[in-house]
Amino acid sequence: DLVRWGADGQLRFVGRADEQVKIRGFRIEPGEIETVLQTHPDVDRAVVVARQDLPGLPRLVAYLVGAPARTPVVEQLRALLARTLPAYLVPAAFVLLGELPLSAHGKLDRRALPAPPTDRGASTDSVAPRTETERVLVQIWTDVLGVHTLGVEDDFFALGGDSILGVRMLSRIRTALGADLPVRALFDARTVARLAEILPDAWQTHPAVPIPRVSRERALPLSPAQQRLWLLDDVSGGGTEYNTGIGLRLSGVLDHAALRTALAGLVRRHESLRTTFDTVDGHGVARIAPRGEIPLDVVDLSGTTVADRDDAVEQELAQLLSRPFDLRRGPLSRALLVCLAEDDQLLVLGQHHIITDGWSVGLLVDELAQRYSAAVSERASEPSTQPATAVQFPELAIQYADIAGWQREQLSGSVLQSHLDYWRRQLSGLEVLDLPTDRPRPPLRTTAGAVHRQDLPAELVRGLTGVGQTRGATLFMTVTAAVQVLLSRYANQCDVAIGTVTSGRHLAELEDLVGFFVNTVVLRSTVEGAQTFEEFLVDVRETVLDAFAHDEVPFDRVVEEVQPQRDTSRTPLVQALVVLQSEMVRPHEAGGLWITEHDLPRPSARFDLVLEFLPRGESLSLTIEYNTDLFDLGTVERMAGHLQLLLTAIATDPSQSLAELPQLTDAERHRVLVEWNDTGRDDTDQSVPPAVLPELFEAQAARTPEAPAVRCAGTQLSFAQLSYAQCNVQANRLARLLIARGAGPERFVAVALPRSAELIVALLAVLKTGSAYLPIDPSYPAERIALMFADAQPALVLTASEVADRLPTVAGVDRLVLDSTETADALTGQPGDNVTDTERLAPLRGA
Repeated sequence: DLVRWGADGQLRFVGRADEQVKIRGFRIEPGEIETVLQTHPDVDRAVVVARQDLPGLPRLVAYLVGAPARTPVVEQLRALLARTLPAYLVPAAFVLLGELPLSAHGKLDRRALPAPPTDRGASTDSVAPRTETERVLVQIWTDVLGVHTLGVEDDFFALGGDSILGVRMLSRIRTALGADLPVRALFDARTVARLAEILPDAWQTHPAVPIPRVSRERALPLSPAQQRLWLLDDVSGGGTEYNTGIGLRLSGVLDHAALRTALAGLVRRHESLRTTFDTVDGHGVARIAPRGEIPLDVVDLSGTTVADRDDAVEQELAQLLSRPFDLRRGPLSRALLVCLAEDDQLLVLGQHHIITDGWSVGLLVDELAQRYSAAVSERASEPSTQPATAVQFPELAIQYADIAGWQREQLSGSVLQSHLDYWRRQLSGLEVLDLPTDRPRPPLRTTAGAVHRQDLPAELVRGLTGVGQTRGATLFMTVTAAVQVLLSRYANQCDVAIGTVTSGRHLAELEDLVGFFVNTVVLRSTVEGAQTFEEFLVDVRETVLDAFAHDEVPFDRVVEEVQPQRDTSRTPLVQALVVLQSEMVRPHEAGGLWITEHDLPRPSARFDLVLEFLPRGESLSLTIEYNTDLFDLGTVERMAGHLQLLLTAIATDPSQSLAELPQLTDAERHRVLVEWNDTGRDDTDQSVPPAVLPELFEAQAARTPEAPAVRCAGTQLSFAQLSYAQCNVQANRLARLLIARGAGPERFVAVALPRSAELIVALLAVLKTGSAYLPIDPSYPAERIALMFADAQPALVLTASEVADRLPTVAGVDRLVLDSTETADALTGQPGDNVTDTERLAPLRGA
């Protein structure tokens, strides 16, 4: 039985330990929830259980029996629990019963508790909307998901829903119905019918707040996200870490004047493209110029050879992307047009991240294509005829400058504190992701970067999508879980935190705005080998949804709250990022041009690793951005191969435990198990080069016999320095003595010696016998050493007289004291030449 000691000194019954459940990573005592429910005057009995009516999605359900002549009101009970308990202890559903089902012995029959009436899966027959709210929701769903018809019972994930579409859908629900909902509400509801049921609560708890337009007559405050980049730029003196770029391949004959007209139209409509930054009274501010431009440089390479052209393009792109922006003077956008042939061009738009993000780039490319097409049509029209109708873009009711101040007002007081409380609890005691690197980590973090790209086939993507859909998880959640498993193995740690970015566009009014809205959030998971991937995915799903519910807090503010140990060699909190991008830049046909995206180099790395998944039709393109001061390309290529192997195994059988999921490719497995173990030879076979430490040492002793091998100052033993030849001879003599005392293959020899030249000789001698050495620190407590002896069962113990008395005596474990007279006499009679395999195997043969 579990009890809680109250503030009044009374013990109160909570529940039984065997009724604990784990949901969303939290250990829950249902009895604690039942106790609170039963304090309400309308409730006579309450039972709380964890149900899993949908695969992989456990949730709490409360069963209630009303007090005589009373009917419990669910909204009141939710409010009571919300005031008393953490949010994760509030049941997802409430069921009113006339009485609780009992077994023949009079105990509660939990298996007889009915499923909540709303626990229905996606319908197979399309159910038409029955209320005005459902009708509006159906219209929003069809628009966002791009489907022609759907029923109120159709499943969000089965229709292709994901996190980005979910955010867009919820922003439109806010506009149409005046209710702000978290992403979790949509992911848990999954159908229009269930979403309509929870909307009344959302109208009360999440009232929509309008965004006012601010005056442009003064310097404007920065958004929290801009503030971070402004400070970083101010400290670094104008780096390139946050330079971004998009490449567009323009196939067809280009109208240069129309392109300039289209670029000018973008600048007129979007204030972010006319924004610069300054400091006023010690605070960063934004200034919006009435006019501006995107400078366009033109480079003509149409007359060069293909080889020369490719080198020149690479050089031009590197110069554009590695040139710092001046945030104070601007402009913060620049364009480069490379003419490759008469009908083939490359257009690159470079920007500073402080005025843009991936979503914004998609908006700009769409609008650029439309403006270019309109400009071409207008220029082609004859003067005597009616001018072509210019494309009309609606004036933006608000712009990014309006959002910046509004965000600060919204994110304050109890709202901010609630978010910070979550992040402080979630990230308490967070471990650094300690990935093995190819070179020592520089003491000051560097940003030199490169990328590796790899395609994931459509069949694999379909399999991963299916794994997620059946468990209410998106493709992003599935690949995130796989990446965390991979990094857990590479870092050899269970506590794995990675970052991701959220769009920051929770409102419909923000969908058409150009600006820096994205935020970095931390996803922390515990990777346990005994868990199945299905179970782990459910945990990751909950972690992602919780993080998204608290993603309004700027990353820097989270860092300030958590206060991780300062480390100038790493980014704070997270060292790796995983991102699933939507296809922001779509192909366009515009004014006789076919416009497609062109991959650009990335000379900077913002984190140690960034794993970015981008849809390419039905397949996925995996891009790994990596810090070149830490990792070699070969290492990153192997990592990408291991990830694809892991994803394939998950798509094939997600019920495998994490420990069972494969890590090595067939070629790597063959190399490790076969090639690296192909060391069989006899003593006269010189065709196999030395491959183990004793043989490598012997070869070095033959090459440089007089070179110093070991130096040791202040030793109480006999040798202060040994040459390679001396060390090898001493080790050979000791090895033969050890073999005579029972050492050999498949045995341990414990070595308990102080730091000395003899310690090196002893370790080498043990290896020459074919034994493994068990290092013993003589300063360990005797009880601990005894446990080590009992566990390893060594053939004997090598030690010295100054520490021998500290070692426990264990029956059956012999000692060899190196500096004793008896040992010295025994060593004198041993040969000093190299030990042979025949000698090593003698104990196994009984010879």
